[in-house]
Amino acid sequence: MPLRSLHRTLLTGPAAAAGPQFVRFVVAGIANTVFGFLVFWIANQGLGWHIALANAAGYALSLVLAYLLNRFFVFSDQIAVKGSVALFLACFAAAFVVNQAVLWGVDALSGWHPGIVQLIAMASYTLVFFLLNKLVVFAGHPADRPLPEGPADGGADS
Repeated sequence: MPLRSLHRTLLTGPAAAAGPQFVRFVVAGIANTVFGFLVFWIANQGLGWHIALANAAGYALSLVLAYLLNRFFVFSDQIAVKGSVALFLACFAAAFVVNQAVLWGVDALSGWHPGIVQLIAMASYTLVFFLLNKLVVFAGHPADRPLPEGPADGGADS
C-alpha cells in the first residue's frame, strides 16, 4: 500500500507536471545523495577530514553510481558510452565547482554545522547538474517516455 500510494502521488502530484523524467531523476538523486552524504559524514565526523575534502570524497565515490543511474534510468540514453562519459564528467566538474563555491561561501559566512552547509551545497549541485545533464549530456534522447502502466494502476479503465 505505501509504495502504491507513493507511485500514485508521484504520477498525479506536482512532480507529474515535470514529466516522468523528473520523477526518475528525483528517485536516482535521492539514492545517490544518501550515498554521497554518508561518505561525507563518515569522512568528516568519523575520520575528522576537512569539510571540503570530505565533500570531494562523497562526490568522487558517488560519481560512478550517478552516471549509471542517469544514463540508464533517468535519461534512457543509448548513445556511445565514450561520448556521454566525457560530457558527463565535464558537466559534473562544472556542477561541482558551483557546489564547492556554495560550500565554502556558506561555511565562511554562516558558522553553521558542516552537515547543514553540506545540504545547502548539495542542493546547488543537484539543480546545476540536472540542467546540464538534460540540456547537454543526454539532450535529444528518449527520456520523456511515459511510465509503463501495470498492476499498480488497479486494472484497466472502464
